[in-house]
Amino acid sequence: MISIGLLSDVHYAAGKANGSRYCHLSDAKLKACLDFFSREGIDHVICLGDMIDKGDHPDDDLQNLNTIAGILQRYKGSVHTAIGNHDLDSMTKDQFLERLAIRSKMPYYAFMICEDQFLVLDPNYKTTGEAYTPGQFEWDDAYLPPDQINWLSSRLSLNHYRRTFILSHQNLDQRFCNGQADPHIISNASEIRRLMESKKKKITVLQGHYHHGYFQQMKGISYFTLKAMCEGSCIQNNSFAVLDLYDDGRVVARGYGDQQTVEIESCPSSVLN
Repeated sequence: MISIGLLSDVHYAAGKANGSRYCHLSDAKLKACLDFFSREGIDHVICLGDMIDKGDHPDDDLQNLNTIAGILQRYKGSVHTAIGNHDLDSMTKDQFLERLAIRSKMPYYAFMICEDQFLVLDPNYKTTGEAYTPGQFEWDDAYLPPDQINWLSSRLSLNHYRRTFILSHQNLDQRFCNGQADPHIISNASEIRRLMESKKKKITVLQGHYHHGYFQQMKGISYFTLKAMCEGSCIQNNSFAVLDLYDDGRVVARGYGDQQTVEIESCPSSVLN
């Protein structure tokens, strides 16, 4: 069995709270989460975006990111992160990745853990196809451009992986709110779902953005949305998970704090590609 630490929507901002987001507590929550992962002997940690929240000045965002980066860089295992929309409120993608300094500086990329591949997406584009620039976008307008869809298709066509995990801050599944598509969903998500379904592979999507958390399976693909770490008015209101990948094909997200435990996949290894 392989165990991987999962967290999302840290939204750290010193001295700030925004509604139910207690941003000023998130550095302590992140430290507590990583301390737990360390005690569990977890070698790999995945962050699903929105590491910071918007401060009163761009310099505040830089300082907040430096605080979070310092906490992550002290972790002895490997750390990977997707880019969230709030990470780009006052800096470019390149600036965010350079300052985070915990992995190769690419907005989307692939990595392996044992026999499984992990594909990190960057849907931080407007529906018009323009990449997000600092503060010049709406949180509910996300899009995956054609070059990334082609890259995703080529990666999903490879046959030398047991399982594939797709990581995205914005969501790829389908939910409705007042009869309309949930605004947390990527605008061309239906195209991406059709692509994933056509590959007939064992795929799990891990995502953040929707702070309440969610889980569903659609046409053989599992979509697990992690609850936001920033929600809750005290340190104990933390949310994170340990993703257990069993040799027999089961995938379980063990929830901690306000995050529930979810059996993501229960199928036997005979159906793994």
